[in-house]
Parts: sequence; structure tokens; C-alpha cells
Amino acid sequence: MKKRKRWIKTGSLLLAGMLLLSGCGTLKNTEGTAGNGKTDDGSGSTAMGRYTETELSLEDMMQGNICQMLTLSDGNIVILNEFDSSLVSEDQGQSFHAYEIPVVDQLNAEQHYVMDLKMNADGTTAVIYDDSTEEESVDEFGKHIRYIVISPEGETTELTLPLPEDEYARNVWVSPEGDCYFASVSAHTLYRVKKGETEGTPFLTIDEDAPRMLSFAGDLMIMDGYDYEAPLLYDLKADTYVEDTVLADFVKEYYGQRSFNGSSWFDLYLFQGKEDGVIYLAGTKGLHRYVIGGSAVEQVIDGSLSRLSSPSYGLCGMVELDNQEFLAVFNGGIVVHFVYDPDIASVPSVKLKAYSLSEDTYMQAAITEYQVNNPDVYVEYEIGMEEGSSVTKEDALKKLNTQILAGQGPDILIMDGMPLSSYIEKGLLLDLTDTVADMEQDAEFFDNVIEAMKQDGGIYTLPCTINLPMVFGRQWAAEAGQGLTRAADAIEKLQQENPESQIFQPYMYSPVAVMKCFAMVSAPAWIREDSTLDEEKIKEFLVQTKRIYEAQMKSMTPQRQENFDMYNEYFVADYGENWAANISFCGLDEMSYLGGGSLAEMGMVDGTYDYGMLTSVKKVDGFEDVTFAPMNGQSSDVFIPQTLVSVSAGSKNQEQALDFLRMFFSVKYQGQVSGFSINKDGLRENFAAGRNASWLQDQEPDENGDVVYSMMSVGNADGLEATLNVYWPDEEAENSLYQLIEQVKVPYLEDETLETAVFEEGKKYLEGSCDEEEAVRNIREKLAIYMAE
Repeated sequence: MKKRKRWIKTGSLLLAGMLLLSGCGTLKNTEGTAGNGKTDDGSGSTAMGRYTETELSLEDMMQGNICQMLTLSDGNIVILNEFDSSLVSEDQGQSFHAYEIPVVDQLNAEQHYVMDLKMNADGTTAVIYDDSTEEESVDEFGKHIRYIVISPEGETTELTLPLPEDEYARNVWVSPEGDCYFASVSAHTLYRVKKGETEGTPFLTIDEDAPRMLSFAGDLMIMDGYDYEAPLLYDLKADTYVEDTVLADFVKEYYGQRSFNGSSWFDLYLFQGKEDGVIYLAGTKGLHRYVIGGSAVEQVIDGSLSRLSSPSYGLCGMVELDNQEFLAVFNGGIVVHFVYDPDIASVPSVKLKAYSLSEDTYMQAAITEYQVNNPDVYVEYEIGMEEGSSVTKEDALKKLNTQILAGQGPDILIMDGMPLSSYIEKGLLLDLTDTVADMEQDAEFFDNVIEAMKQDGGIYTLPCTINLPMVFGRQWAAEAGQGLTRAADAIEKLQQENPESQIFQPYMYSPVAVMKCFAMVSAPAWIREDSTLDEEKIKEFLVQTKRIYEAQMKSMTPQRQENFDMYNEYFVADYGENWAANISFCGLDEMSYLGGGSLAEMGMVDGTYDYGMLTSVKKVDGFEDVTFAPMNGQSSDVFIPQTLVSVSAGSKNQEQALDFLRMFFSVKYQGQVSGFSINKDGLRENFAAGRNASWLQDQEPDENGDVVYSMMSVGNADGLEATLNVYWPDEEAENSLYQLIEQVKVPYLEDETLETAVFEEGKKYLEGSCDEEEAVRNIREKLAIYMAE
């Protein structure tokens, strides 16, 4: 799944688990209780029956975004695609072939941008497209948007909408009766063009954003979108909203944080069933059936046992087939057929338990992958601090330790944010040395990374991926990458040569953000080999980061202060008071650099696409001399491990846990992750997949002979504008990356207690309210008990 770029990189993971009672109604579970595999009557017999899943890849047959999956009146199933030929299945999803819509195919052939298209069961099709030419300015985008409807017989009619100036419609849907509904980009209005008419009228003004998902169920129109507490139901015949508290309460409780990903895929997708008045809700929690106006939401498929819960799959559409079977299409052209099998246990007989403090996208995706391929194993995933909960890290760890001591701890642990060294010292983690040796028989790994993760002579944890700290810019970059003092020297010189320019991105006006950025390449040096605090190193860190912070602050203006206050308010609301200490902010921002929003970029590169952005900057006119190099601080050759996987030494299912580990680090799985995998063969697979992406095959090379992988563009009220053609790294760039990874040897394992003390006192020093001696003394006192432990 494509990640969102900058500033915060987030996953789409929601906790997969069995659902509890729902608000005003009962949530009925039709598959038994997770983990026990028994019926509720106490008889001890195993409950039987569960949906199985068969996957079909259509990746080679389609490009771009999937707009819709629907069942036509003749029973055929169509998948509409905006960039390429749509597809049709005449055998209930067993196979697909091209589905011709001549008008749409012609628009694509003429390289018009088809923004959206939808169809109803009789074949009436509505299309939104841009008919601008290459010569027309990008600034005029929106002024060349056209709206058409195509009848089942192929007759095309142009439609007009009474949109405000500089406004256009981005999404369209067609009702069963043939009416077209258009959602504007920024207004709150839904427009309707009735069947047989050519001019639209405002239909609904919605308090929230215009809908991004819309479906029909009888006379009801179901709408959902950004910032909706729950889907809206509108009775088209009665011309009024319909209240349904059972449905609303269910969505609020289980899909309160749902996203719409630009309408490309949905965390929650609602569609009509074959029975009148029945709708289905599909998402990370599974598939649920609901009778409009009923008292219960019924579980059909348990998300924790299904691909539906995997963040690697973005749900684009779903339909009900005959015999209570279902067909879903996911981003990337993956079609999954769900068939009920009464002869398998409703809950697998073997249970593994996985644990992480915070939700982890890679772990959730791996659990889904493992369960699909091992239907006799159920992997329960526990998250210590669920998003939105009031549980503190200390509380979560206390609960986990109690479970471990009682012999009820997890089999698999994600150690990110957890006291790894303490767990190793207490003998709580299994030595994976023999397992790693077995895995290396099947694939090539970055042995230097594995060696760097060793503690006490064993391998007790392995990172799924690593991030690389990098410096990025012109001549100063090579100098700045050679250590913390050299970085401060180079940044001060850069500021003197550009006294009016902003050195770093806007949020780097925070002293904690500056310290966090450089802590990831310095903190490993703050603790000596004998586990004592190196106060001289901490003092040096404070002195040098103060130089860097002061260089940044010299560019502060009233407008930049206003911008920073705005960013700060937003980040506090979303990420808490300590947002600046969040490593997710320590990323390179190539777009800010290209647009003149920063003169210096120092941070981490977190995956193959990110690396492609980095290597693409040199291909922009005027930026040919830009370079990048490893970022060093008080430590050198640093890497940042991500998703640290361990196996409990006390696991009662070690064989299955190690089998899970082998799958997790296999070439097949690691070739799918977006970060830099420690499985070198897996990383090779990832690079190859990008170069062979289906949408690149028919594209013409640009003037440099390169094929554009994607394009990024930014602009804001401050006048920052930049466009970047992103090229997938070629083999030379790929091999250069391997050389960079093979040099790293020092893992940055975030120590929250240590860094909190340094940042709290360091902030006072950087802002001038104390000297460095007082700051170091206060840090020593704050850490006295912690270091003694």
C-alpha cells in the first residue's frame, strides 16, 4: 500500500479482533468466539464453518485507480478502471477480460485524464475527465473538467453543473434509476443530474465535507466521507434524512478513525446485498450484515482471520454473489473470492499471540499473510496502547510483565519502544541465532545489520526494516555528514551566506525537534560500554545542537512565527505535547528543498520510494549538483531499526512462533514491504517490482530516456511551489544503496527515558535559561535512579 509522504508517516492499521456488543444493538458473532474454537453450549464440541479466501491477481490487466466494482443486470461483474481498460467477469469472478467502454477508451487513448467513472446495473455510465492540453497551464487545472453520461446504448451526453467559480466535481455516482450525483472538491454540496436531463442542480448541502463514498440500497442513498461521525442515510423518495442509531453506533465504535485515501480505497465500504433492505459493511473488522432499521449488526467474516484486516490490502469495492459468496477488489488489482466452508473449524485450533506497544502495520499485514496460508493457526494481536486510549506506556508494560510472569505472555513480541536490554538480561527472549542461520540458507541477508543487533552473544531481535540517516543538499552536505561539530560548522556557514533564508523546515524552530533530529545519530554515544552515562558526550551534544538551533532561529520572522504556531497547534492536537520528540518528524523533505522552503535537509530515508525521490532530485533543472551522504553525529554508521521482532523464551508455541518468524523474514514477504528490508533478496524483489510496475510498461520515456514513476507537487500560502517527477531507482542507484546499507553498524534504539531527560533540560539550555553545566547536572539527577537500575 502506498504510504503518505511527509511530515508524519502513518500506517492504516486498525486493531483486528473479535467485536463486542454494539451501542444500542447487539453485534451478533456467527463464527464462534476467537481463540477457544468451542460452541457456546458448553458441550466441548468444536464449532464448524468459516469463510475461506481465494486470491486472483489482475495487476497485469489494469493500471491506475479502481473506481468501482458492480454486478450488472445480466449477472456479469465489472471492475471500472480510470486509466486503462475496465474488466468484466462472466463466471462470478473466476476470470476477467477487457470490458470495452468505447468513449472512455477513446479518452484514455487521447491521454485525457479520467478522474472518475461510475456505472449502474443497466450500464448507464457517468464520467468526469479533464480535456486540457499539455500546453495549458497546470494553474488552470479545474477549468477544463468535463462531465458526461453514456447511455447503455452508447449515446454520449455532456452535462453541466452550477458550480461556484474555481470549483469542480471530483466524484460521481449513478443511481439504479440513472440519475447522476456529483460531489464537489471543496464545497459541501452534492449535485444531481436527473436521467434524461443535461443540467444539474444542487441536491444536498451537507454540514460535513461532500461524500467520498456513496451507494444505494432501495430508496436509500448511503453517504460517507471525511469527518463524518457515521454514514448518512437519505431517503430519495421521501426527500429526507433517515436516523439509524444502531448503524451509527456501530460505525462510531469500530470505524471511528476511518480514512478514504482520496477515494482510492476505503477503510469502510458499504454496499447493498441481494436481499431488499440489507447492506453489508466491509473493512478491517471483517464483513458485517445489517438490515436497515434493525436491532443488530451481524458478523459474517471475522476480520482477524481475513485479508480484510491487512493494511497491505486497500479495499476498493465488494459485491455479494449467489449462495452467500462475496467478491472483493483491492488496490493493485487483487480480487478475492470469499466462500463459506462448513467443514473447517470456525476458529483455528492453534493460537499464537503477538504483542506490540503501538499498532504496527507490518505486523498486522504479516498476521493476515500467515493466517491465510496457515488456516489452522489463529494469531491474536494485542496492542498495549490502542489509539485513543488513556493507557500509558508504563501501565501497558506492567500489564505485559504480569502476563509473562503468569505464563500467559505473548509468543511474538514487537520490541519497538520496549526495554529490549532489560528483557534480554532477564532471559525473556529466545536466542534466534539458529533460526537466522536456517533463514540464511534460503536468502541473502545484510549480515552487518544482524551482527549489529547482537547483545550478550545472541540474536534476540531482528528488525523488519531499517531507516538510513542522510544529509541532503549541495556542497555543504558532504561536510555536514561528517559529525555533529562539522554539521554545526556547515549550518552556521550556510546561515551566514543566506541570512534571510530558512535553514530547516518550519517545525524545526522547535529546540526539541532539532535535538531529536541529531539524537538519532548521537544518542548511541551517550551510554558507555559499562552502562554509565557519558556526561561529556551529552554536554557536547547540547553545545553543538544549540549552535544549529540558533542558526535556524536567525531566520525567524513574524510570519514564520505565525506559521510555526499554527503547525505546533496542529501537531499538539494530533500527536500530543511531545510531538517534536516523535522520530516520524525526522524525515527528509525533498519537496520543501526544491521549493525553497529549506536550505538544509538532514533526516532519515525510510524506504524504496523515499529513496527514489532522493535520487530523482538531481534530474531537476538547476539541481544537478545536489548530493546526499550518510548522516553522522556523535556516532557514525548509524541505522534505525523498525519493527523489532522477538520470540518469547517462555512461549508454549515456539515451533509455530519461529515458523511465523521465518515467513515474516522470507523473500516473498520482505519483497512486499516498503522499507529497506534486512533480507537483501527481498529488497531486490521490491526494487524489481517497482521497475516492472504495470503502469510503467506503456509509458514513453522523457527527454532523458527515463520513465516517470509518479509525480509530486506542492504549494502553499507562503509561495512554496515545487514539482518533482519521481523515477524508480535504476540498478546503479539500487547497488549504491546496498553499499550504504552494508556500511552501517550502530543501531539507534530509541530510549525514551534517556531522551526525555536530555530534551527537557536541553530545551532550557538551547533557549538560554540555563548554562550547559546546569543542564548536564539536572540531566544526571533525573537519570540517577534509571541508570542505577
